[in-house]
Amino acid sequence: MSSKDSFDMMQLIRDLAYPRFSGTPNDEVRCKEYLVDKFKSLGSEPVIEPVPFSTFPTNVLIKLVVGVIFVGLLVGLVLEWLDLAWANLLFIVALLATVVFAVGSQQSKIDSFATMGKVKMTFNILAKLPAAREGAKRDILFVAHHDTKSQTVVTLVRTVSYVLGLLISLAMGFIFIISSILKIAMVPPSDGLKVVLVVLMCCNLPFLCVLMVNTTIEGKSLGSLDNATGMAIVLKLLEHYSKEAISDANMWFLITGAEEWGMSGAIEFWRKHATEGRELDPARTFVFNYDMVAQGLSHIAKFGLPKGKPYNKVLNGLFTGVAKDMGIPMGGLWLPMLGTTDGWIFRVHGAEIIDVINERTAKYTHSGKDTPAICDEKSLQDAVRVTVETVKKLGSKAE
Repeated sequence: MSSKDSFDMMQLIRDLAYPRFSGTPNDEVRCKEYLVDKFKSLGSEPVIEPVPFSTFPTNVLIKLVVGVIFVGLLVGLVLEWLDLAWANLLFIVALLATVVFAVGSQQSKIDSFATMGKVKMTFNILAKLPAAREGAKRDILFVAHHDTKSQTVVTLVRTVSYVLGLLISLAMGFIFIISSILKIAMVPPSDGLKVVLVVLMCCNLPFLCVLMVNTTIEGKSLGSLDNATGMAIVLKLLEHYSKEAISDANMWFLITGAEEWGMSGAIEFWRKHATEGRELDPARTFVFNYDMVAQGLSHIAKFGLPKGKPYNKVLNGLFTGVAKDMGIPMGGLWLPMLGTTDGWIFRVHGAEIIDVINERTAKYTHSGKDTPAICDEKSLQDAVRVTVETVKKLGSKAE
C-alpha cells in the first residue's frame, strides 16, 4: 500500500459504532449518508440501489423447519412405541426426505425466500472501476455488508444447536428406519432401543428449543466487528485501486444491505447485474467477501457434512498461499451447514469466492460485546495487503 494512503479504517469503525438495523433511520439515513460521503472522498460517485427484504428467511423459515422436525420425531417415537412398523417406516422416510429437501433448499434456493412475507426496503451502495483497457478478462468484487442485528441467543450457541440438533434428529430417523425394518422382518429389536430413542429425544429438545426461541432484534450490537471491519477493508481497497487500476479487470466495491436478513442485498445485486443485467459472468467473476475481520485472519475452507468439501476452486489456495509468503498466519474453518455470508450467494450462482471471516470472534457478534474495542488495525491491514497480492496472482494466472 502506498504511503500516501490516507483512509483510516479504524476511524470508520469508530464512526459507525451504533446499531444499524435494516429499515431503521440509523441504517437507512445515518449510515447511508456516511458511506456516500466516504465513497465521494475517495474519488468515486457511488450508486445506491434499492434492496427488498423480509424477516421470513431469518425469523420464520428456520422455526418452520425446526417445528416440522420436532413434531415428526414425536410422531415417530409414538409409532415406534406402538410397534406400528410399516406406518413408522413410511412416515420417517417421508420426514427425512422433507427435512433434507428443506435444508437443501435453504442452501441452494435461498434466493426464493428473500422476499417472502412482508417486504421492506433497504439499500446497496457500490462503485465500479472499469478495466483500463477494452475487453476486461474478469470482474473482481470486494464485498461487505452495512447492517447489524442482535439475537436473543448468541451466535455460537445458535450454531452449535443447529448442527447438533440436526445430527441427533438424523440419527433418530435412521434408528427408526432400522427398527421398523427389523420388525417387518420379524426380528424385533430389544425394548431398550425405545429407551435410547427417548433419551435422544430428551437430549435433542434443548437444541431445538434454542432454535425456536432465537429471534433477530435490533439490540445493542454496535456492528464494529460485524461488519464495520468489512466495510473498512472494502473502502481501503477502493482507495488503493483508485490510484493503481487493474488494466484487464473490472473492479467492483459493494457494500450490501440486509445481509442479516438472508443475504438479501447480495441476492438483489446478483439479480440486477448478472441474472438480468448480464454484466457479470460467473465463470470469470471473483468475489472477496469480508465479514468479522479481527484478531487475525481466517477463511471458510470447507463446507458441508460429514467432513466437508473444499469451499472453492482457486481463491482459497491463492489467498492462503500469499498470506504464507508474507508471513501472515491464516486460519481455515469448516462450515458444516447454513449459507451465512454474502459470499455464499455468489458461490451458489457459480462465481469463485473467498469468505475472509474469523470464526473465533463469533462469541462477540450480534450482542453488546461487538464494539470497536475488539477490532484491530493489524488484521485490517493484513487483509488488505493479502488481497492486493492475491489480485496480482489472479492476473498472472489468467495470463
